[in-house]
Amino acid sequence: MSLRVCFLGLALDVAVGAAVAGHDVVAVLGHGGRPGLRRLRRALAGTPAERTAKNLGARFINVSGRGLAGCVDDVRATRADVLVCAAWPGRVPAALLDVLPHGGLNVHPSALPLHRGPDPLAWTILAGDSQTAVTFHHMVHAFDAGDIYAQHPVPVCVDDTKGTLGERCFTLAVREIGPVLAAIAAGARPTPQAVGGSYERKPTLAMLAFDAAVLDAPTLVRRVRAQLPGPVRIRCGTAVVDVVRAIAVAERSATPGRVSGVFGRHVVVAAREGSAWLTTATPPRVSPGAPVSQA
Repeated sequence: MSLRVCFLGLALDVAVGAAVAGHDVVAVLGHGGRPGLRRLRRALAGTPAERTAKNLGARFINVSGRGLAGCVDDVRATRADVLVCAAWPGRVPAALLDVLPHGGLNVHPSALPLHRGPDPLAWTILAGDSQTAVTFHHMVHAFDAGDIYAQHPVPVCVDDTKGTLGERCFTLAVREIGPVLAAIAAGARPTPQAVGGSYERKPTLAMLAFDAAVLDAPTLVRRVRAQLPGPVRIRCGTAVVDVVRAIAVAERSATPGRVSGVFGRHVVVAAREGSAWLTTATPPRVSPGAPVSQA
């Protein structure tokens, strides 16, 4: 059995996965840009959401300038059965969910009830979890608190970044969204979430600070990996470098908080325990012994 689907989110491949599985993606909600030079430059190509809608033969519903609350009538007009949400950075109003017979189905990259909230991939890495999950759950007013239709485990590798872990999670979501929607169409009932868990807001700058003199190497490296592939900048002496990879090693051969070695694009920083082996975007002009701090 198949469903008529409205899609909302940045993980647009999930919409494609639903279509490939035989569900009818009738609309894609997203930002279409605003008037101005940026909009003119993108006029021919469209935004990613617009392009996805076009490729799927679906209606594009532009949320720019009016928000999701202003899209209720447009969604109602699609006669969709369910809203599939994957990586949308905000609350979906109840008025929108109420016009869909099956409400909303959210794709959340954590083992709910663990790591509810807006940045579960970063929290998974910061916590040092060895395993996470992709959770498909019914959407309710409270963030990530709805009953669960399916949950699939995902291992966390020792060198995973927020980017690589997210890619694996949403690749799995692309594969599994079809069967979950089919189960909903067949009348499957979700299971209440386990007791516990917590709602976690985005990590603060203090939680991500690169403080090699105080932190051990594994903790220091997790703070870097929880931000990648986003910009991670540190100051080594007078030079500011962009870090693109981080690995914790057991050895330490310098005073904590200082550079112990430079090898091309690699900078080794002594931590309180062990060292952080950092790969930089370009070969840095850094000397051993230079103090290291957050840029």
